[in-house]
Amino acid sequence: MAEMSNHIARNLKHYREAAGLSTVELAERMGCVEACITDFEAGKVEPRGNCAKSLAVALGITPDELTRAEPPPPKPMKVTDPGDGR
Repeated sequence: MAEMSNHIARNLKHYREAAGLSTVELAERMGCVEACITDFEAGKVEPRGNCAKSLAVALGITPDELTRAEPPPPKPMKVTDPGDGR
């Protein structure tokens, strides 16, 4: 896996999960099949040009966030309401 593909694969999975989307749901937003998304996340194929831009838009991020070398920020923790103890 090329270094850039590695960054994109890691970032894509991070932002997809942070958005609460499955690979199927992201594929539907993109108008492609799930295998495209899983191949991107596995680093088998690197999204280029308009595809990378479309992925970023579908995830609500910038193309730079998708391709940056630094790891994305940690995912926010889900806080559950402990209730009032009754």
